[in-house]
Amino acid sequence: MAKDHTMHTLNRELAVIFVKFGMRASIISTVLNIPLTESRTLYRELTGHPSPSGRTPHSTSYYFAPVMVLHASLFYLYFKTARRTLADRAAEPTAYSYQRVIDRRALAAAYEAYLDAAGDTALLSIDRAWCLVQEMLTAPPGAADAIREANCRPCGTYILISPESASLRHVCPVCQGSLDVSRRLKGRSGRKPNPTLPSIVTPIRPSVRYPDNRGAIQAPALVAA
Repeated sequence: MAKDHTMHTLNRELAVIFVKFGMRASIISTVLNIPLTESRTLYRELTGHPSPSGRTPHSTSYYFAPVMVLHASLFYLYFKTARRTLADRAAEPTAYSYQRVIDRRALAAAYEAYLDAAGDTALLSIDRAWCLVQEMLTAPPGAADAIREANCRPCGTYILISPESASLRHVCPVCQGSLDVSRRLKGRSGRKPNPTLPSIVTPIRPSVRYPDNRGAIQAPALVAA
């Protein structure tokens, strides 16, 4: 009973965070395994308007436009780091129920880190971020249509590789010349973020505000001990 109460509390906290990020209610319901009516009600309570409806984004080609692949790669690198950190701290890291909790928390922590790094240039929505995670975690190993991970050969930047270009030389958009260097991701300090920094293991910001200033939401530390 106590375990169920703890899980319900965590799901509620995560649902609030996901609404703050702009995740639609239908995806919140799927991610947290809660009734759709509950996630829709929460979304309306917190934002003052109903959740967007429509088909869930699913096209993987979206992530491989020259600018977007940098954003998608940065987010997924943060997600991998958060997932590994949480698994190291879990009591039963191999149990299916624990892994689901880890993935939910890693998604929230990684997306927060991505927003911190990208600042006003952030392009990847939380819905698209979740879809990318699903694609990466559920693809069969070695599948021909799976998204691959690599490092840019000229500069060493971590990048995601589309299935269509998996057999080609791995080069990031900047080194390919399809992006001007000035259009690299910039963080809030104006510097290009370093995905190896340990910022992913710090707490989510103590409070955040909705765009309409409906008030601050206290966000729990999702990764930090």
